[in-house]
Amino acid sequence: MEEEEKKILEAIKADVSANADLVEERVNAETKAMQEDQIEFFRKGLEKENETYLEGELQDLRQYAATKSSTDRMNTRKQLLELRQQLVSELFDEVRSDLKAFTKTPAYEEYLRKNVKQLKTTPSGYFVVRVQDEALMKKILEEEGLANPLKAVYMPIGGFQYVDADARMEYTCMLKDRLQDAEQWFREHSGFNLDESEEQA
Repeated sequence: MEEEEKKILEAIKADVSANADLVEERVNAETKAMQEDQIEFFRKGLEKENETYLEGELQDLRQYAATKSSTDRMNTRKQLLELRQQLVSELFDEVRSDLKAFTKTPAYEEYLRKNVKQLKTTPSGYFVVRVQDEALMKKILEEEGLANPLKAVYMPIGGFQYVDADARMEYTCMLKDRLQDAEQWFREHSGFNLDESEEQA
C-alpha cells in the first residue's frame, strides 16, 4: 500500500513539475514577446522623435542659411555703396580742384565772356561775381558795351549771376551750380541703389 501511494505521489509530482515547466516556458515566451513588442514600440517612437528632431534641425539650418545669405548679400551691397560714395566724393573733389585751377586760365575769361554775350541785359539788371573776378568782369562788360553794376560776393569757385528784378529774370553760370548739377546727375544715373525690399530682407 505504501509502495502504491509512493508511486502515485511521484506521478503527481512529475505531472506538476511538467506542468510547471510548461507554464514557465509559456510565461517566459509571453514575457519575451511583450518585451520585444515594448522594445519595438519604443524603437519606433524614438525613430519618430529622431526624424522630427532632424527635420526641425534641418529647417533651422535652412532658415539660418537663407537669413545669412540675405544678410551677406545686403552687407556686400552696402559696402559697395559706401565704396561708390567714397569714390564719387573723391572724383568730385578732383573736379572741384580742376575748376578752381580753370578760373586762373585764359579759357575762364572766354567762359565768362561767352555767357555774358548770351544775355539780353537791361539797365535795371546787375551782375554778381566773386571778389577775385570783379576786375576781370568789369573789363569784359566794358568790352561788350555794358554798364550794368557789379556786386562782388564770396563764391567758392567762380562764374557769375545776372539778376534783373524788373524783368523778373535771373541767370546763373556759377561753376558751383554747374558742379552740383553734374554731381546730382551722376549720383542718380551711374551706379545702383539699395532696394527697399532687399534692405528689409
